[in-house]
Amino acid sequence: KGGKFPESLLDVKNKTAVCISGGGKRSHLCAGGQLRALHHLGLLNRDTINYLSSTSGGAWATSIYTFYESASVENDDMLLGNATLPSNLTLDFLKAECSPIGDGGKISIEKNVKRLLFSVPTHEVFTRTIGKVFLDKFGLNNDNPFAMHETYDIVAETNPLLRLSDFNLSRPKRPFWITNATMLGPRWSALGDMVPIQFTGLYCGSPFLHKIHYEDRKRWSIGRELEFDVGGGMVDTFAFGGLATAKKTAPFDHMDTVNSLFSYISNKLEIETQKLFLGVHRENFESDEVLKRFITVPQPKSPFSVRDACGIVGTSYALSVRNKMFLNRLVPHEPYYNVLLDKQKGILMQYADGGFMDNLAILPVLQRQVERIVVFFNGYIPLPDMNVVDTVTYETFPSSNLIP
Repeated sequence: KGGKFPESLLDVKNKTAVCISGGGKRSHLCAGGQLRALHHLGLLNRDTINYLSSTSGGAWATSIYTFYESASVENDDMLLGNATLPSNLTLDFLKAECSPIGDGGKISIEKNVKRLLFSVPTHEVFTRTIGKVFLDKFGLNNDNPFAMHETYDIVAETNPLLRLSDFNLSRPKRPFWITNATMLGPRWSALGDMVPIQFTGLYCGSPFLHKIHYEDRKRWSIGRELEFDVGGGMVDTFAFGGLATAKKTAPFDHMDTVNSLFSYISNKLEIETQKLFLGVHRENFESDEVLKRFITVPQPKSPFSVRDACGIVGTSYALSVRNKMFLNRLVPHEPYYNVLLDKQKGILMQYADGGFMDNLAILPVLQRQVERIVVFFNGYIPLPDMNVVDTVTYETFPSSNLIP
């Protein structure tokens, strides 16, 4: 509403963002160094850097930094390693052990894919591989739902089925974490319009409504067609992956709901000083009209986890196998439904690397109208010399997949 996203109600400002590009293991290792530098400069807190947006390999590093379990690594200094002066970067120094966040760079993705190929559901092979290679050491290679540290209490209170679930919670005061993927469409459809989708610890979805027409692939067409509305609303992260909305307490107008929530919550933010959830005092939450305006959805068969998000955003092979009848099954999929449309049933959607649409991970922070944006580009194609470029086009940044 008004250019504001839900996290603004948690007092997340839109002043500064850091974006870390995709680039597989290369970006993962680079991101570890970039996070280390920002940490030792005292900048990695939500008051200074409001947003941390990433995709692909960059997201593997930022997810570890945001959600790692304290039992695995004692603190951020141990996770990221000591600051290093460039003058000390000798070959002997570089042969030494790297910081824990970079350990996944020493493990083969290909070998782990082969080990898992016939032991887990096909569409989970890559996500579980990423979990094993990069997340296992940090307590994140699991099926646990994830959430923000600030919002967990109310999630558990308003969702009885989740009270006994183990959650991976974000570390306190971290920049608001966003990772970016691409929605390709149903497995049976021809490749057409792709839609960017965002995963965060608070919600998942695409902020703008897209009307997509899906058709069968010509190779094995049986005449299927589907008109489907994607985006325009978000769903709580723990509920992402359900197939349709369940019955509600009463019919209501969605825009009226949004307006009422913003008005009610904004007023609470000005007068409450104790622990809040989206600006609503915890003691008042169940007694207020707010609860009546929540949409009830079925519990997903499997929780959407940090591992799922990291696997999806790194699926760089998806387009090359999507038109192949059997290899197509290796592309991750999750159920998707539009929270704004009561009559639209959810369907299984395939997802892929966010780099297919925005390898710089910059679109989400542009949508949030962030004033200052720092981008770390860790791709393999050198950036152009902007001193000799008169007009910026798609060809200017061939590996960024960001069309100005």
